[in-house]
Amino acid sequence: MEAVSQTERSLWTFTGLSGVEMGDDSEVQLPDGFLLSAKTPQLSAALDEGYMGSIQRMWWTPRLDAFFCLRSGYSLPRNREIERFQDGLMALQIIKPVRALGLIFQAYDYSGNFSHVSVQERPQMSAGDWAELRRFDAKFIAQLPELMPMVLARMGEGSAEERNAVILLQLSLEHFHPLIKGLFAVMGMDALLHMKPGEGRNDFKRKLCERLGGSTLVFPDWNSPTIAPPACAIADVALDLYTLRSKIAHGVDLRKAAQDRNAPVDLTRGVELIEQLEPRPYASLLSEVAVYILCLVLQKELQRT
Repeated sequence: MEAVSQTERSLWTFTGLSGVEMGDDSEVQLPDGFLLSAKTPQLSAALDEGYMGSIQRMWWTPRLDAFFCLRSGYSLPRNREIERFQDGLMALQIIKPVRALGLIFQAYDYSGNFSHVSVQERPQMSAGDWAELRRFDAKFIAQLPELMPMVLARMGEGSAEERNAVILLQLSLEHFHPLIKGLFAVMGMDALLHMKPGEGRNDFKRKLCERLGGSTLVFPDWNSPTIAPPACAIADVALDLYTLRSKIAHGVDLRKAAQDRNAPVDLTRGVELIEQLEPRPYASLLSEVAVYILCLVLQKELQRT
C-alpha cells in the first residue's frame, strides 16, 4: 500500500452544537481554518467512542445539528490548536450564544479516514432561554467571517481585560448555576468598562450606558416578528446587575437586597418574561441578561480600533 503523504494529512479539532441552522449547506468555510459542518459519519463517530455518558448521549443524539471545526496542519501542537479552537468558538458565542457539547475532540485525518487521538472534557455551554428561542441561522453565520478574525487577534495580542472578558463569557456559558453565570458575566463587563477600586454602582451604570446606550434592549431582537423582545433596557437593569453581583460575590442573602438603603431591589420576586417561558426569580433573569449584555459589550469592544 502506498504511504499517505504529509500534505494529505491534517489535524481536526471539533465539537457538537445544538440550535444551528445551516440550511442546504453541508459545510460553511470560515476564516483561519475554521468551518461549520453538517453531521458526517466521520465527525459523528466521535459520539460513539465511549466519551459520553448514556444520558448525555440520549440528549445530544437527536439534538445535535452541526459541528464547529478547526482544520489545522498535521504537525501543529494539539494543545495550541485546542486553545485557538476555543477562541474561535467564542466568536460564535459572542454573536448569539448556542448550546455546545463541551467535549472537544481531536482527530488526525488521513485522506478522509479519521483517527481519534484525544478528547478534552469541558462543561457544556448553555445559551439561555431567550437565545434558544432563535436558531443560529444564516443571518448569524454571515457575521462570523468578520467577527472571528477580530476575536482571534484580540485573544492573541489584545489587552488582558479583553482576553479576560472573553474567558469570563466562556465560564459563564459553561457554569451550571444560573447566579454564578451572572457573576462571571458582570465580572466580564467590569473588565471591559475598566471599573476602578472605589467606583460603585452609579459608575457602573454610567459606563455601561455610555458604552451601549441606556435605551438599548437587554434582550437582543433575535426573534421578531414572531416574538418581540421585552421592553427592558440597559438603564433599567444596570443598578440591579451591580447589586446582584455584589451580593453573590460577598455571599450575602439575596433577600437582603430589598432592604438596601441606596438601591433596593427585590431579587427573589417571580418574573414572567414572555408567555412562552416559565416564570422565575428576578435574580435568575438578571443572570441571563448579564450574558447577553456582555456579548453586546464585547461586540462593541471588538469593533473599536
